[in-house]
Amino acid sequence: MMQTVGFNRFIKREWLDFTAFLAGRGKDEKIIRKNLNEYLEKEAKAEITRQKTLAELLRIWVNVPASHENLKEKALDLFEKVPEDEKMLLHWSMIMLAFPIFIDVASSLGKIFSLQHRVSLKILEKRIFEKWGERSTVKYALQKIVGSMTEWGVIIRPKVGEYTKAEAIEIKNVACKLFFIHCYMKALEKDYLRFIEANNLSAAFPFKLNLGLDDFNNSNTLSLSRMGSDVVIIAR
Repeated sequence: MMQTVGFNRFIKREWLDFTAFLAGRGKDEKIIRKNLNEYLEKEAKAEITRQKTLAELLRIWVNVPASHENLKEKALDLFEKVPEDEKMLLHWSMIMLAFPIFIDVASSLGKIFSLQHRVSLKILEKRIFEKWGERSTVKYALQKIVGSMTEWGVIIRPKVGEYTKAEAIEIKNVACKLFFIHCYMKALEKDYLRFIEANNLSAAFPFKLNLGLDDFNNSNTLSLSRMGSDVVIIAR
């Protein structure tokens, strides 16, 4: 069965910030929806466009599955504490959980950027089509994801159809780093992750995590263990 694509709207960073802000006030979903709809009216005049954008934002920060509720609460708590640039990692983490295609696009971009300075949309499209099928919905979602990433400032478009990586955002908040790792494992349904991979995840290409072994000492969600010669991260 083909996976549902989703992510069919361009999303601005300020919209994500405002949605997280509303969700963090502990308001009822109806109130959040009403406030968000009023906020988006100046940006998206067409009702259908606005409602689709609204649904996407709610899917990321409000209407999460029960299995992700604890992660959402943790993200909202962190959102109040971390600096502005580090908030992008929280958005990134929540979007990975909400849209499987997003993590595949991010991973593909990260892999290509590790080999070369520029990425062409055609090459990226080819990679995503290999996994998701050559569908118009996939092509459309890819354009919206890449366009959104450009607006967020994590990639730069020097010319149409070509992208370069922006300067990486250094993440200093340890809880924020661990939260991302937890979301990454959850999104990909991984039972464990090799510690040696944690600082070089393709899906985290816009960020510098610089995770150390000691960072896991006080975590109540992730722990380190031995698996043969490897140190692995396990979600509790």
